[in-house]
Amino acid sequence: MDEKQIWLVLGIEASKEEEEIKQAYRSRLVSTNPEEDPEGFKRLRKAYEMALELAAETDSREMELPEGPVGDWLMEIRDVYNWLPSRIDEKVWKELLENDVCVSLETMLDAREALLKFLTDHFRLPGNIWKIVDEKLSLQEDMEDLQRRFPMDFLNYIQSKCTQEEWFPFQLFEGPGDGDYDTWLNCFYEMRNIWREGKADEALARYRELEETGIYHPYQDAVYAAILVQKEEKGKARELMLSVVEKTPEDSWLRDISGQVKMAAGDEEGAYTDFLKVLEKDPSSYMAGLRCGQYEGSHGKEEEAKARLIHLVDIGYDTPDVRNAIREVNERLIPVYREKWEAEREDLSLFFKLGWCLLQNEDSRLGVELMEDIVPDEKNQAEYHSLLGRFYYNEKDYARAEKQFGEWVESIHREKVEEEKDKQELPARFATAYSLLAASRKMQENYEGALEAAKEALARKDEPNFRQLEADALLRLGRYQECVDVCDRILEQDKGYLPALLTRQEAYFELHMAQQVVDDFYAIKDIYAGLAKPYELAAEVFHIYRQHKDTLHIVEQAEEAGVSSRKLELLKVKARRLAAEEKEAYEEVYKLAADLLTELEEDGKRLQEEAPDGVLPEKEREKLEQQEAEVFREMALCQASLGDIKTALKRIDAAVRLDPSYTHIWVKGDLLYQNGSWSKALEAYEEVKEIIPENADIWTDMAACYKNTSQEKKEIECLEQAVRLNPKHPRAYSRLAAYYRDKYGQREKKEDYEKALDYSSRQLEQTPEATIILNGGSFL
Repeated sequence: MDEKQIWLVLGIEASKEEEEIKQAYRSRLVSTNPEEDPEGFKRLRKAYEMALELAAETDSREMELPEGPVGDWLMEIRDVYNWLPSRIDEKVWKELLENDVCVSLETMLDAREALLKFLTDHFRLPGNIWKIVDEKLSLQEDMEDLQRRFPMDFLNYIQSKCTQEEWFPFQLFEGPGDGDYDTWLNCFYEMRNIWREGKADEALARYRELEETGIYHPYQDAVYAAILVQKEEKGKARELMLSVVEKTPEDSWLRDISGQVKMAAGDEEGAYTDFLKVLEKDPSSYMAGLRCGQYEGSHGKEEEAKARLIHLVDIGYDTPDVRNAIREVNERLIPVYREKWEAEREDLSLFFKLGWCLLQNEDSRLGVELMEDIVPDEKNQAEYHSLLGRFYYNEKDYARAEKQFGEWVESIHREKVEEEKDKQELPARFATAYSLLAASRKMQENYEGALEAAKEALARKDEPNFRQLEADALLRLGRYQECVDVCDRILEQDKGYLPALLTRQEAYFELHMAQQVVDDFYAIKDIYAGLAKPYELAAEVFHIYRQHKDTLHIVEQAEEAGVSSRKLELLKVKARRLAAEEKEAYEEVYKLAADLLTELEEDGKRLQEEAPDGVLPEKEREKLEQQEAEVFREMALCQASLGDIKTALKRIDAAVRLDPSYTHIWVKGDLLYQNGSWSKALEAYEEVKEIIPENADIWTDMAACYKNTSQEKKEIECLEQAVRLNPKHPRAYSRLAAYYRDKYGQREKKEDYEKALDYSSRQLEQTPEATIILNGGSFL
């Protein structure tokens, strides 16, 4: 609540008299029952308390004007701002900003600084005035410099006003020239926001406050009518909007609200008239286009409706509501088109109308059946292959889809294009055909072919969705840095392009660029928080770096957003196990893992029932088994931490049976080692070594087994191999140093001493905190 609204709520002029404030509060309290209107009471109480605080303050809060020409000029600015007709007058502002203080090199920066300080608290200017200020004072150009001295939200507001069309018509105000229009505007925006939140009674209270300002604007009645609809007073709302629109028939926003109110009141024809008026001025209006399409579709104007709704899709409004409206229109058109085509099968233009309806209604199987007997002439080949390819693609028959899209490309090449309009459309047609060819190849995991087709599309038309196909192919080909570069180019044009952020995050993960993975996670979450993969990658990064609290924080954010996946549940189990210290914590994690295992088993049964012939596709089966194996491994590690090695070994055996990857076999080896079964542990470690012979750690684990089975020679061979593979392996150096230290103690040979000293020195280089004492040539 700003200062001016305080006095509006209390119903008095700004006052320093405490008794006057209290009397105003008591008067308002008579008509504000806390039980009937709790929000209104809270607002009144807040205004009362803030008024008392203001009364206790000194009068030094008024902005001090600088002295000299800049101060005099700023006084003119203030006077212009406080008189509405001049505030919205372009000519007045142009003259003000051409004043000598704005032109002189000595004063122009001071003038700009002073003006912006003033406008920080007096920013309610029309967009066209802000654009004049920007043009004269280079605000956007110097935004980086201004960020050091002015609030970011204020600068963002300036940018929005300078780059977007003004929707609020200041010229429709009715009231005194020196009226408190800032208070009115603050209260109006608050009322509009509360209405949008569905809080009708609170919004109604703001409307009453607007009425007391002595200022009128038709937009307040429009929002009031929308509030009445929320309160189920739809007839009254409709009558109010009829009156408002009659006085201001050319305003699109009023027409839009009027259309919505009339729709709610059951006046479909009146709403249609209003929405058509909106579209005359703004053909890209989403709500007006959708409502007109819905009305036309149900009133015998199906083809007009279809064209209008397809236009919405083409300009970016591919929403569920638009798709549903298209489907409803198609349901009416399909029997009509089919009957016409059955009567004139030679006319493929009739079939194409039918075919596109079937495609949009996702009846691709029927589309394929109907097209089997069609042999297109040369004129219709391009559209034929385009449509049939899309049918196959929707049916997941990607090989046939690829063939048709290839034929589509060849058909376009064969066309003899003479009309200038057709020539101009050629690049877009080629680009679309190549993009669908790329998509069909991608679905067959032919990523080289997909990349080639995507590049052909981009050669004709550089669009984000075509670049995205390129980025996807590069990701699957393992060309991660190139993938990041392509995504960067997309995001330079549109920083909120979600597919590019998703792909780049995955590429960053593969490049082990942890911070970038997390940064992209938050960027994605700000746009759309409902996808599991970004949470999984961010949590996985923290898990890799053993930041267990951060892993759990990511999982908690997913849960808050209503996002879940088996991967996230598994990461939660892993993080909680690694963070556990007490017996009770391990027991809780074990139960969590057991519950997850049950869920995975149920997933398997469900997927098997849904699968054709009751057989899971190999990839799905492998993925499920890998997840189950990881859960068994976590259960095994919990049991080991609880001291039950026997049960732990059973669990890890189950994991190895499902997924004989080296990670599970290695854990099995560790558990056998803990159990004192060194020979069996060695067998497991040997198996791991065959898979990853370049890993130094597996050699040190094998060395430990050889030590415990008194095979010194093999122990040393393994440790020496470990340091060859990893010259910075402190554990291997430590064991080698200890071995030769003991040898020297037994036989006092110089070569043992020198080796012990060498390995000890290398250990100290890696772990300076290690302490080795030398005294008189002897290790103590």
